[in-house]
Amino acid sequence: MLTTPHSAAGFRIALTPIDTLKTTLQTQGARGTAILRRRIKTDGITSLWWGAIATVLATFVGNYPWFATVCFSLLPLSSLQVPTYLLNITM
Repeated sequence: MLTTPHSAAGFRIALTPIDTLKTTLQTQGARGTAILRRRIKTDGITSLWWGAIATVLATFVGNYPWFATVCFSLLPLSSLQVPTYLLNITM
C-alpha cells in the first residue's frame, strides 16, 4: 500500500534533477549549466539523481514522526494497544 510518506519520497526523487540544476546554478552562477552538461557527458544522465537516497531518507525521517503523532492522537486512550499502534504507523 502506498502511503503519504512513500508518495512524498517518490515526489522528491522525481524532483531531484530540478533541485540539482537549481543548486548548481545558485552555487556556480551562469556556468552551472555547462558544469551539469559536462557532468552528464562524463558520468551519465543518472548523475542528476546523485543524492536522491539521502533526500528520501530525510523525507522519511521528517514525515514518520509527524504521522506517528497524528495516528497516536487519533486513538482513544482506552483502546491504546502497542501492536495496533505500530500497525497504524506502517499503513
